[in-house]
Amino acid sequence: MDTCDEIFRDLNDKHWRLRGEAVARIGRIRNPEDILQLIARTRYEKWYIREAVAHGLGGHMHPAAGVALVRSLHEYRWFIREAVSALMRGGRRPPVAPLAEALADDDSSIRAMAAAALGMAGGHDAVAALAGALSDPDTAVRRQAARALGKTGEPEAMDILIGALADPEPEIRNAAAHALGILGCADACGPLQQALADEDGRVRRTCDIALEKLRNTTKHHHS
Repeated sequence: MDTCDEIFRDLNDKHWRLRGEAVARIGRIRNPEDILQLIARTRYEKWYIREAVAHGLGGHMHPAAGVALVRSLHEYRWFIREAVSALMRGGRRPPVAPLAEALADDDSSIRAMAAAALGMAGGHDAVAALAGALSDPDTAVRRQAARALGKTGEPEAMDILIGALADPEPEIRNAAAHALGILGCADACGPLQQALADEDGRVRRTCDIALEKLRNTTKHHHS
């Protein structure tokens, strides 16, 4: 098997063909421990190297890659974004449990990544975890949680997002209004109408856009 040094050397090569071959070789690794070693090494690499590793693991995903990527969600939280991207590319829904646990990490950037990933994971457990994240002290985490709730597609996220329309930070209210438009629940029209009186102009504009989306969705369903 290639060593990590060999793979990373070729991923950094100036010739695109060698870089492509390195990505393909990553996809042929069949030992989860070797894959985890490779992932661990990415912590000290540039972002595009991390993405290349994720791309290699997600293409025509072998079971070993799936095992290693799920383990990485527990062991290497700084790789959450890339691990979830690789799992989705390989046709696998990321597990909610390790992402929900990462919402308690000391690093706010990891909590924000976990919130965003939960939106892709979807499901009732993801909604419950994201509801808790809307109380996070960090604004960026709350913003990601609001956005993610809209992406879950779960109707139960509506009431949670309506509550976030009262967040003291306008960017959270804005994210909640945008998410309600994406979620597509017609019952959100009333609260969004009320939020048109928000003191922040951007929030008012987003509420207006969300209302238009909901009206168009309702017309489409009735036509």
